[in-house]
Amino acid sequence: MTLLRRSIPTHGTRSACGLSSVLATIILIMTFPARGSAQQMGSSTGDIEIALENMGIEGSFRPGSYVPIRLEIRNRLDAPTPVQIVFEVSNNDGDIEQYSRPALLSPGQPTLKWLYPVLAPTSSADELAGVPFTVRVYEDDEGAFGRELASWKVDATGATRTGQPVEMTEDMLVVVGDGSLGLLAYEGMNNTKTPLPSMNQRSIVVNTSPQGLPDDPRGYVGVDAMIWSNADPAELGLETARALRSWIERGGRLVIVLDENEDRWGLGGSARSALSDLLPDEAPRQLRNVDVRAALPVLSKSDELRNPTAQMALRLFDEKTLSPPWAPFAALPAARNFDGSLRASAPDDPTGGLYAVQRRLGFGWIVLCGIDADAIQRRQLQRDGLPQADVFWNRLLGRRGALPTSMQLKAYDENKQLRTASSIFNMGSGEMVREFSSLKIAGGTAGTWTLFVLILFIVYGALACPISFYYLRRKGRVRYSWMAFAGFAIVFTVIALIASTVGRRIISSGAPVSHLTFLDVVDGDMTARAQSWFSAYLESYGTTEVMVEGQENLISTWSAPPNGSLDRFPNSDVFRIPNRTTNRMDIPSRGTSAHFTTLWSGELSDDWADMPNDAGGEIVQSASGGEIDSFKLSGRIAHGLPWAFSRVRIIQISPFITPLPRYVPFKDVSRELPMAPLPAPGTFSAVAPELWRSGQGLDLETFTGGRQRIQNGRNNGELALNAELAENYRDRLRKQNDLGLMIPGESWREHREEILEMYAIYDMLPQRSFLLDESGIPNTAPGIHRRRWLGRESDCSDWFLQPCLMVIGILEGVPSPIPIRIDGELVESDGTVVLRWMHPLPVDGDLVRPRPRTLQSFQAPPPEVDES
Repeated sequence: MTLLRRSIPTHGTRSACGLSSVLATIILIMTFPARGSAQQMGSSTGDIEIALENMGIEGSFRPGSYVPIRLEIRNRLDAPTPVQIVFEVSNNDGDIEQYSRPALLSPGQPTLKWLYPVLAPTSSADELAGVPFTVRVYEDDEGAFGRELASWKVDATGATRTGQPVEMTEDMLVVVGDGSLGLLAYEGMNNTKTPLPSMNQRSIVVNTSPQGLPDDPRGYVGVDAMIWSNADPAELGLETARALRSWIERGGRLVIVLDENEDRWGLGGSARSALSDLLPDEAPRQLRNVDVRAALPVLSKSDELRNPTAQMALRLFDEKTLSPPWAPFAALPAARNFDGSLRASAPDDPTGGLYAVQRRLGFGWIVLCGIDADAIQRRQLQRDGLPQADVFWNRLLGRRGALPTSMQLKAYDENKQLRTASSIFNMGSGEMVREFSSLKIAGGTAGTWTLFVLILFIVYGALACPISFYYLRRKGRVRYSWMAFAGFAIVFTVIALIASTVGRRIISSGAPVSHLTFLDVVDGDMTARAQSWFSAYLESYGTTEVMVEGQENLISTWSAPPNGSLDRFPNSDVFRIPNRTTNRMDIPSRGTSAHFTTLWSGELSDDWADMPNDAGGEIVQSASGGEIDSFKLSGRIAHGLPWAFSRVRIIQISPFITPLPRYVPFKDVSRELPMAPLPAPGTFSAVAPELWRSGQGLDLETFTGGRQRIQNGRNNGELALNAELAENYRDRLRKQNDLGLMIPGESWREHREEILEMYAIYDMLPQRSFLLDESGIPNTAPGIHRRRWLGRESDCSDWFLQPCLMVIGILEGVPSPIPIRIDGELVESDGTVVLRWMHPLPVDGDLVRPRPRTLQSFQAPPPEVDES
């Protein structure tokens, strides 16, 4: 740790006060050379052995946020030894963050402990896997670090368990069990890292066991969804169960696939796991010897079966005994009468059977699935495996996108029908978030002051050395050059000190925190959720405490992806982050600003308490079935927020479901539709902000287009959700790209509002058309891959799976809804809030049942020439 602190900010977002004192500091450094005492690497005594068990879950991790690290420490001493285990990482400022956890090492026994450091963002997780990190073990001196007992360098490639690193733009699906369940279709083409041409992102599937799950919610930040398969929930420890529950409450999605033979979860009976209280009170009924063909419409687009007489067992739920918060979610197809009502079926007939139910827990979801996808997949009843992911898994996981099988991809490719990626649209990467959340000084960002100080330094260097020397030499007065140098040094030092004082006064006169916040509110719930990035002015020199209220909330330092910042302070410091302290940091401060990110949940207060509401009435969604289905939303919404929205979007999700995908026959061809539909029809409307000010009611029937009609499973009305999403978040971007108007690295600036909205519904954005145009089959021009680098923790796409009303509104120049304290004092803030307000609507169990559809086998298309 360097003893002499030098306040020489090198990052564009450093505050002006530190930047403008560069000249004075340089003179001091030239006069008094810095003395440093480097922190020495402790050597192992041989009594303590350190090994990396795994980095990430089973060796798979995503950088840029919390990464679960499991270490094995072996004690060869004769007595139990209390220690502090430390994992060191370098942050954006070049400081060393020491993530510590206490442990009691038993003699001769290995001790496994999880730690949860934040790894800096990188565009290559593979390269990060080879980067060494330092692990230290100290004696525990009443919670403080005592004598260092051992230290070791570890990296992911040398771990006991290695896995596939996950890029920041990729999703991670964790399967608790040893099967693939048909999920490998999300991984990419031909087992390579090439994303599927129909998807915005690639997903990595990671298999683990209950013992391999982290024991803290931070260990699940990188998990996009978890599928519990053929593993015993009784093996789930209490700490791990609490962590899982917390992860779900913050927005996680847990899909429990019930075993076709054994009831491991004890549904309707005595508790068998620490999560049993979250499950339904009544067990589903089990049907055995059911023809696989009866369930095939929800498993595949093809009617082929290697064994046409194959049978299976499945579990079906009874809607009549299903108690809230559980609701019908997915069912086998059922025939309907002319008026839209379901046709009656025999008690043992699986037709229309409810095989999946869902409940909300906080901001997350739990799904119970009565079709054992693991058992079905292992039987290989179709050439490319069963179930097909886009038919079976898209709805259960909250995904959208066609997933052709490997056989089909090969056929399309050989027949030159497959489109390749044409362009990639980075959703702002980290640069946009950094600009939104950076402190503003005198109308600009701190980068403006950086430029001012840089120019000042260049002018000083030019005048003090070459220009003054050249002038004095021409005048024959070279002997006065040292006086000129000293004079310029004094003058520019005074200028720097004045600029520093002015910078401090400008910052102190405004809010010391600037932020970008995604705020999620469910109507009727007391707890809100927020993900925020903010920069805070840390005026003092030394150590400053930065805290967000709520002991269970998370705060960490932040740097912008894809590769963070290469700038570092010359005097790196070391600071400790205890394992149980998640909502505050004692961070080195140098009179500059620092960047943070937080995952927060809590009760809103003050001006933020008056959220949108039903304006004292009732929001009603009416639906009618028949030859033509229809739905309508009525009621009013109002809000009491004291600020005006700059942009408002309203999304309605209907109680109907979209027909499952199928192969479309045409002449001698049978192939899939190139564009994947949404899971449910709905509406999307833009509302002029001046029409919805504080206290002003908004008529929902007017702004959602009145009664909407559905034909062939599609809503083709003026405000149809599918068409409006395509127009707002695909077609406009594609047109600009085709015209060459998108500047690499800067394209986000013209689409800031659209990007902020896309973060809320990323998994439901229009997917790319992956097949070339073919006569007789409707197709659209290819879309754009939207690359998401951050913000996945607050994605609200799961709400597209159930009837609801969603309002997305942007508020600018407003305080943060998150209480932020610096050195114990509640500080003011200013920035942008993207509000996502959700109002749940009732689920109609009858409408969850899809209509029967005709299946047929895939027939590869003949090659055609793309003339576009």
